[in-house]
Amino acid sequence: RAYLSPRYWGAIVDGQKITANFKETVYEHYTSTTTKAYLCKKFAWQPSALSAIAWEGINNAKAPLKLPRNTFAAKIMFDKLPVAERLNYFDSRESPTCKTCNQAIETQQHLLQCHETKCRKHRLHCWIKHSKTFLIKGHASRIIMDAIDENVRSYLKLPPRPNKWQTSQGNRSVFAAVQRAIVAQNALGWDKFLSGLLSIQWGTAQRLYQEI
Repeated sequence: RAYLSPRYWGAIVDGQKITANFKETVYEHYTSTTTKAYLCKKFAWQPSALSAIAWEGINNAKAPLKLPRNTFAAKIMFDKLPVAERLNYFDSRESPTCKTCNQAIETQQHLLQCHETKCRKHRLHCWIKHSKTFLIKGHASRIIMDAIDENVRSYLKLPPRPNKWQTSQGNRSVFAAVQRAIVAQNALGWDKFLSGLLSIQWGTAQRLYQEI
């Protein structure tokens, strides 16, 4: 609960004094229960899954974005893009079918898996471009990149990479941490990875890599 402490004259939430971002902290505190229940229901998660997500990293990534871009990122993250299925929900005159393949219902997940050749080529081009950014600008471990690349390509229905980034197993401790991250991300879903909901285990593996 939140209250004013007569001794310190400050707002206390869960035993901690609010020292910055007062409005945001109080808002998050009073809406957190409803938000958690919504996410668990929407994504069929257990409550424990919420603590497995790298929320701090998400906040850091979204913080510098301007409002329109931030809103767009949130729509991707929480499956709220105006895809055909969603448009049909609000207006039955709109067809829910993918206008590219004309076969499947166009959901946000379908956008990432449509089997049409031009869609697959576009996904492959985008993934190659961004994976290089992760590796070069993000200084990601090559072991981590291989793990992510293999699983993301599988989800996107793309061919495997011809050559791995890491030619050997590498450090055993990092390799083991990466395997734990894969298991954790499997539980959340690789579609969630692509929408920005990453397991905290990736950060743990990357920090271990940097320390070694």
